[in-house]
Amino acid sequence: MNRSFAKHTFLIVVILACSFSCGNKKPDNSLTIDAYRALGMPDPDKKWDMADYTQARNVLAKLKWESPLQLPVKDSKKSGSLFERMVSLDYLLFLQDSTTTRNEKAQRISEFGVVYDYWIDVYTNPTIQRSYYNREIADIRIFNLKLAEEAFNLANEINKSDDPPDIALQYGYGSIKRAYLECLNNYLQPQAYGSAFADEDNERMVDSIHQSVMRNRKWMDSSAVTELKHSLRSVMDSTSSTRTRDKYKRLEKSLVISNH
Repeated sequence: MNRSFAKHTFLIVVILACSFSCGNKKPDNSLTIDAYRALGMPDPDKKWDMADYTQARNVLAKLKWESPLQLPVKDSKKSGSLFERMVSLDYLLFLQDSTTTRNEKAQRISEFGVVYDYWIDVYTNPTIQRSYYNREIADIRIFNLKLAEEAFNLANEINKSDDPPDIALQYGYGSIKRAYLECLNNYLQPQAYGSAFADEDNERMVDSIHQSVMRNRKWMDSSAVTELKHSLRSVMDSTSSTRTRDKYKRLEKSLVISNH
């Protein structure tokens, strides 16, 4: 009798757990790739140029209001490849092309910066539940951080160059550096991520910030370090995640070491 009761109790727990999990998983309401193509979406299987990104934005900006739950979603069997194309940095392969001048690279990466604005606008919609597209927004923010870092890396190259065309561009070094630091500090504000995001999305954001800072701490001056440490502490004081606190505590210590 006790064994039967225990068996039935176990089954009920399993069913409830499954129901809870299934009920909290976001349904995949996105379209198929062919359906997006029919709306005018560029082919996600090919590398996009800026005209393709703009066309994609136009298609999704219209869909955002007409069918707001049908935007491409991360890891979807139907639309995942399209979302991956949207946040891919393949466009920046020209940065490794030795035949392209730094002047031209600067112009092209500056043009590409608008893509973040495209996607954050498309996936931010006051008519739907605020957290509905949080997984996608986390990826879009990571995309933006990587883009800001690549822009700064190029600015560093230009700033060290003696070529006259590059010297003419060096006036912009300070503003590009500030843009990268602002991106880091904005994503280190407690409201930038937290309980509204799933743990795995928070962790991906934390890892991206940590890796980016570790790659670039060598050039950070005392004011940049002070501001970054302040942002790190604000997150550590507000988060309930032990992993986040530990990772940012180690990062803070590494900044102290590099600044001496």
